[in-house]
Amino acid sequence: MILAIYPPSYNSEDESIVSLITFRTDYIFSEVSPKDKFFYYFSGGIGICIFRETSYNNYLFVNDTLRETHNNRSKNLGSLLFAFGVSAGYKISKNTGIQAQIEYNFITGEKVTERISFGFIPFKIGMFFVL
Repeated sequence: MILAIYPPSYNSEDESIVSLITFRTDYIFSEVSPKDKFFYYFSGGIGICIFRETSYNNYLFVNDTLRETHNNRSKNLGSLLFAFGVSAGYKISKNTGIQAQIEYNFITGEKVTERISFGFIPFKIGMFFVL
């Protein structure tokens, strides 16, 4: 099971804040052996994606009687998520190593926003420790 919480990002076109949370389970297609120094595998998964977009519009008129207006708009969407990816890594020692992963996450349903049309591609790199 994988829970990914992406940091909020700011959309300057409509002055909105976009948040994305995904929760999915993956299946690994490979024959990775503990003896291998170098390894790679393909993965596929299914889960849900929760998307939230919040917009704030503030107006201040100096010469008119209207001083300030707040328009808070929030849009929440839940969609089915399919993920397909590839990962490769190298074991530095028996218990530690480095790994890189790239995947494509396909979101079903309504077009979320112009920046995340029907999917997104995260790239992850880091170290791992095996108990």
